[in-house]
Amino acid sequence: MWTKTKIVFSSVLLLSAAGVANAADLIVEDAPVAEIAALGDWTGAYVGGNIGWSAGTVNWEIAGGGPPDGSYDLDGFSVGVQGGYNWQMDNVVFGIEGDVALASIYGEDLSIPANRTINWTASLRGRLGYAWDAVLLYATAGVAVANSTGEVFLIDDVTETHVGWTVGVGAEAMVSENVSAKLEYNYADYGAVTYDYFLGALPVDTGFTTHTVKAGVNFHF
Repeated sequence: MWTKTKIVFSSVLLLSAAGVANAADLIVEDAPVAEIAALGDWTGAYVGGNIGWSAGTVNWEIAGGGPPDGSYDLDGFSVGVQGGYNWQMDNVVFGIEGDVALASIYGEDLSIPANRTINWTASLRGRLGYAWDAVLLYATAGVAVANSTGEVFLIDDVTETHVGWTVGVGAEAMVSENVSAKLEYNYADYGAVTYDYFLGALPVDTGFTTHTVKAGVNFHF
């Protein structure tokens, strides 16, 4: 009788130990949750690259406001780099970002004839957004700069730099602990600059606006 009792008691102890071991295994399996949560920290510096497509409008008039005047469309691609810094307070993320891009954005007016190429663009912007763990939605605004070459009558070309403003919205998602992917839209108004064609004999006030969609990757550190 005593032997049977010992056997039953030993079996209960073994089953209890096995249950505790299984429970410990279940607790260990919860560890990846902490790793996922870590992806939601947006504070810190970052650098990255982007490609974009722009479409816009060129507006021009003879300097001083006299006729003729006109407008025409332009479009093209850009390839650029960006860098910035984010601060996060609870779900609110704010920061600053600068970017510069080489561009091939071209348009022409065959009736003059005239054409324009945007050679490069740059901006310095603030960002304000709301983060849901690894996803950030944001708005952005700041100063925009563009370098542009205009040509008239297929003879004379002049290059000038414009300074204006830009606004936009975007979405960014962490795809790993240190890498994020983003999609961003920007509207930019680069203001008007006087292009002095033929050594100033033909001054033309020219400005342009663009709508740009960019896809990019950022590396955080």
